[in-house]
Amino acid sequence: MKKVSLMLVLLAVFASLIVFAKNRENTQDPNSNSVSKNSIVKPNSTTSKIESESKDTESNSNEIVESIVDYNGTSLEDWGYSKDNMPEPFDKISDMNNIEYGTAGSSFQKACATVDMLVLSNKEETVIYVEEFMKSMTPIQKDYFSMNWEVIMAEANEAFDDSGEDLKRIITGFSEPEGAYDLDMSLYSKEKLSELDKKVNDIFLKHNVTKEWKNHPEMMFG
Repeated sequence: MKKVSLMLVLLAVFASLIVFAKNRENTQDPNSNSVSKNSIVKPNSTTSKIESESKDTESNSNEIVESIVDYNGTSLEDWGYSKDNMPEPFDKISDMNNIEYGTAGSSFQKACATVDMLVLSNKEETVIYVEEFMKSMTPIQKDYFSMNWEVIMAEANEAFDDSGEDLKRIITGFSEPEGAYDLDMSLYSKEKLSELDKKVNDIFLKHNVTKEWKNHPEMMFG
């Protein structure tokens, strides 16, 4: 009877060892380099969302940095934009954008640029010229260009008050732009100027121009 009991105990122990071995083999195969399915951490929707928001924030941050316009931390040389040997009408737009305010010749430069603005207002392709001109500009150059555009646009509208006589008076005695001496204001209209101005301001919006220059009037004309 004792032998039978002993045999039963041994069989029970042996069976337990077999079960233990099989469970260990299912949990981790020592001859395999693969990781157990239970040990794989799958990203949940919350993790993915956080990573996505982090990338979006980083991207937006870079855009903000690139679009900073700092007139106090830069010089006039950083604001203007021009290229050598620009063909017409890009040279006219460049002259408009690089008026030397506060100098003896600035009135003449503004008068010439005003005549050019009137001429450009009659050309439908002017909007294309302006966008092409802005293509390689830095944010501060775009902002400064928006200031010069607004100044000359205002001068062009004022020219209708006296049929351009003041423009011709300023330009007399200098090398005038084509048609300045016999400037015929009947060829131009405030409606076309307004239409051009609206389209160009849409371009400014497209390029994220905030017109920061309006916060620094003393620097623009000082």
